[in-house]
Amino acid sequence: MIGGQYDVSTSQPVDVEDVYPLTPMQNGILFHTLRSQRSGPYLEQFVFDMAGDLDGARFGAAWTAVVNRHPALRSAFVWEGVDEPVQVVVRGCVVPVAEIDLTDLSHDDAERALADFLAEDRAKGVPITEVPLMRLTLVRHAAGTVVVWTLHHLVMDGWSMPITVREVAATYRAMRSGVDAALPTPRPFHDFVTWLAAQPTSAAKRFWRERLTGAAGFDVQPLLPGTEDERRGSARGGRGYHDLSPELSSALASTAQQCKVTLNSLFQTAWALLLARVTGTTDVLFGMTVSGRPADIADADGIVGVFINTVPQRVSVDESQPVRDLLRDVQRRLLDSMPFQQIGLTEIQACSDVPVATPLFDSIVVFENYPGENPDFDLGDGAKLVVREIVEDADYPLTLTVLPRRPSIRLQLLYDAERFTDETTTTLLGRFEVVLETLVEHADGLVSGVDAVRPEYARRLVARWNDTEPDLPVTLVGPATGDPAGLRVHLLDHRLEPVPAGVRGAVHLVDRATAGSGIRTEHFGRHLPDGTITFLDLTATVAEPAPSVATPAVPHADQLLGRPVVQVIADLWAEVLGRRITGPESDFFSDGGDSLAAVRLVGRLRMTFETELDVNAVFEARTLRNVVALLDQELGPERVDKSAREQISG
Repeated sequence: MIGGQYDVSTSQPVDVEDVYPLTPMQNGILFHTLRSQRSGPYLEQFVFDMAGDLDGARFGAAWTAVVNRHPALRSAFVWEGVDEPVQVVVRGCVVPVAEIDLTDLSHDDAERALADFLAEDRAKGVPITEVPLMRLTLVRHAAGTVVVWTLHHLVMDGWSMPITVREVAATYRAMRSGVDAALPTPRPFHDFVTWLAAQPTSAAKRFWRERLTGAAGFDVQPLLPGTEDERRGSARGGRGYHDLSPELSSALASTAQQCKVTLNSLFQTAWALLLARVTGTTDVLFGMTVSGRPADIADADGIVGVFINTVPQRVSVDESQPVRDLLRDVQRRLLDSMPFQQIGLTEIQACSDVPVATPLFDSIVVFENYPGENPDFDLGDGAKLVVREIVEDADYPLTLTVLPRRPSIRLQLLYDAERFTDETTTTLLGRFEVVLETLVEHADGLVSGVDAVRPEYARRLVARWNDTEPDLPVTLVGPATGDPAGLRVHLLDHRLEPVPAGVRGAVHLVDRATAGSGIRTEHFGRHLPDGTITFLDLTATVAEPAPSVATPAVPHADQLLGRPVVQVIADLWAEVLGRRITGPESDFFSDGGDSLAAVRLVGRLRMTFETELDVNAVFEARTLRNVVALLDQELGPERVDKSAREQISG
């Protein structure tokens, strides 16, 4: 017992209740957690406001009581020294509770202190080998208490959050009254894991093979920042937010109802159209998060654990298609995939032609459909926990989360801050809002009527082009349109060369604002089926020279002959992949490896050589010779071969 938590990775005795494999989604989360260089991905902070008095000791006891009801919340994860990662359930644990006193601070100072704490709390991370994978912090301030529940996504999904907190509230109320909360005994998460293992996969693989035929890995290139009047919401540090107006939120719900689709399908369609507009492609691929709770398991909606999965959504954008038909196509594709959503994304990608080491897509859509809407949690005597915010990161470059609250739908866009700036993120949120608005306006029209740029901005853009090159307005606008002020434009930002297929009448322009800055801008126009013109903005930036990075010296093949490390790694390789390698140039992924296999191999390497080698190493090294080079660099050849000889003789 360390600090109130059990560490299942040590040799100390632990009272184990159960051990079982991870679900496909948990395997994916584990892989991204191990591969990440930061603590943020898949760390959740649920932040609640509470006015009035909160008994910290009773509140912590209530939380501990509820956690001990659900095996998933008493689980830790082991991935080193095992054939495959497992989750280990201990019989009981205590939820750590800390308190911070900000009562002497002003409101503004307390808010700043809270923001600083949330950042520091995220930086600490949550060790995945310790039970429970969560902690509570009660931040006291002049107006009440902010409750911060920090946990790792490996133990529960978003659907499980209100289930857990409602039980905590009921237990807290009961403790205040000195009675039993009388909560029903929940089904254990292991029941779902067992059900999942019994599902056949051949039909699912066949389905995804057909669905992904001809698909290439879909990459959203870094976008241009746009203009100030395009931007919507706020973005900082990898998280952006925008609340749609109550009027637009209501109109979106009405449009979905009139078109006989779900609001989820409508937002997926809108995201597909935005991606089509900003990338200039018609074959769009992104991820969608599905609930994963099977109807075959009784009371599945009440089980706490990780049921969700991320699967591909592929949308073909035909500008001449009616919007209603596209909406129904997207919903039908979602419904068609439902019987085949139980396999993991790694297995799904193996059904495509996209190489394992290349992401299948770099954006996902999450539609939060929690039980209850705008949930608050009754602690008794008029006190309530009310959700202030949910702070999370994801390991995809772009993660759109739709929170269908009333009266306003909230959009949350998590983004890779190394690829996207705050300005480009708010531009993307602004353009997405335009897509939603024009989708509502053209619900009875064609897809070509759905824009990503407001008409007034398009008119200014055309005017600016004409001011820059006054001799080109007819060539730029096209003889059929005539009046640039009335032109409806789809603005697409992308960084591609050469010119995409189907683009006509290329016109080279230089923007005065960027002249001499090392940026070259080219604008191309092409006609759409309804007679409008799309302008594709291709921007190539002069790249800074990459900083020099020290790389390990890769041993020549002859230098590997006779080294015991080669035999040991080859044996580990064979254990993981089920096949012998052909030589030092064997590629782990070409030989059948995937992300889960990489986790297993690195776990064995770490145990065998007592190294801190991470999962990224296998993705970067790929070949046996390069893996040996990494080990030599970290430990030295003599120590590496000594460990290998001990492994062989032992």
